[in-house]
Amino acid sequence: MKNIKILILPFVALVASCAADEVVKYDKADVSARSDVAIKQYSSKLQMALGAALKAGGPLGAVEVCQQAAPAIAQDVSQANGVSIKRISLKARNPIAAPNEIEKKYLTEWVAAPLNDDKTPKEVIFTAKEDGKNYVYFMRAITLKDKPCTTCHGTNIDPALNAKIKSLYPHDDATGFKEGDLRGAFLVKMSAEAAK
Repeated sequence: MKNIKILILPFVALVASCAADEVVKYDKADVSARSDVAIKQYSSKLQMALGAALKAGGPLGAVEVCQQAAPAIAQDVSQANGVSIKRISLKARNPIAAPNEIEKKYLTEWVAAPLNDDKTPKEVIFTAKEDGKNYVYFMRAITLKDKPCTTCHGTNIDPALNAKIKSLYPHDDATGFKEGDLRGAFLVKMSAEAAK
């Protein structure tokens, strides 16, 4: 009888923990549409800022603009859309772009093939709990374009530019990419309530 109790207790604990997991419901089409709007706004504003910086000061000036403008643009787009948006990467330039374990899993899966058969970027929606609250996350792969992206993230970076990058990002790991490589992903986060 004692052996039966020992077997039953872990089973009861397992059932109790499963019952505690919540199923987070969300409208997939709405999450995709809202995320798409935020990603397009973020990408467009960042490209405009980088394009202007490249024209005004070349790659050396663009690195500084990217460091300062990218977080500010992300914050503005996040506030305007009621979401949180950022870029993440397995090889991050800025430590705040490092993925968590769930994000890392998807990025790792996408490295070999970041695009679907129809050449659109891979996407995924998942849910997670953070600080006791449920959130819905949307990830879309980012592939590296040849120019101007390889200038700062490629395999043959100008030594003066590389020194500037290292001075702004001492822990930079975002080099060695070729055109078409998975650079990272856009990550859009919204509350579960907002995703219904």
